[in-house]
Amino acid sequence: MEDKYQDAIDNIMDNFDFEKVHKTMKALKWVWAGEGIPHITSIRKKARGLLKDAFQHKNNIVTAGFHVHYSSDKDGEYVHLMFVVADWDFEVQN
Repeated sequence: MEDKYQDAIDNIMDNFDFEKVHKTMKALKWVWAGEGIPHITSIRKKARGLLKDAFQHKNNIVTAGFHVHYSSDKDGEYVHLMFVVADWDFEVQN
């Protein structure tokens, strides 16, 4: 993994509120298959892997409550890590 990607991932990992995610999962009794309510170490590991995958494959990823949004433009590449409890969208077709 390139250093610029690693720096971005490290920044997100250092600043994202994983404790809040863990508290939310405990309050909602949100389990991961085969693991129950994951420990914060597992949550962090999952997030790091998803961020790496988003940069490597240059795409968005949605799994285990996490949404990783990847985008790029002339100035660079970006990833946005979110933990989503509820979401909805609707496409209006012409």
